[in-house]
Amino acid sequence: MNVPGWLRRVTGILRRQRRAVAAVEFAIIAPALLLMLGGLVDTGMLEWSRMQLASAVSTGVRYAMLAGPTVTSAAVTTAVTGATTLTPITPTVTGPVCYCSLHSGTNTTLLPLPCTGTCTSGSSFGKYVVVTVSYTYPPILPLLSTIASTSRSASATVRLQ
Repeated sequence: MNVPGWLRRVTGILRRQRRAVAAVEFAIIAPALLLMLGGLVDTGMLEWSRMQLASAVSTGVRYAMLAGPTVTSAAVTTAVTGATTLTPITPTVTGPVCYCSLHSGTNTTLLPLPCTGTCTSGSSFGKYVVVTVSYTYPPILPLLSTIASTSRSASATVRLQ
């Protein structure tokens, strides 16, 4: 079969331009891939910040427990802020304060009372420290803050001996 010269030239050009198809396909799919990658990074960093908060609270509670009833809230706050690289965190330390613990099934309620006497339940009072830390993660993609809350907090209570 005899093919005209102009048709050979056109088919030759089309064959050569097929190599650029991969680049065009990548240009189309790259934004979606980058969005997914950014979402994965944001989700991972949000979870990492939750673990950092839990570690900071744990360090503060451990410090308060080891220091005993004479611990100050400023010292616990310093221990909490020194235990994490997250900034800015908002540590709140309550105590040491006397509480009466009331147990009801699986729930325990702390009622504040003066540090003298006994509780209404007959148990003795105890000195407690409550450590709470909060942090707001600044997401890479603003879309994350519309889907999920970027504010995290962790809290723990310890009875001082």
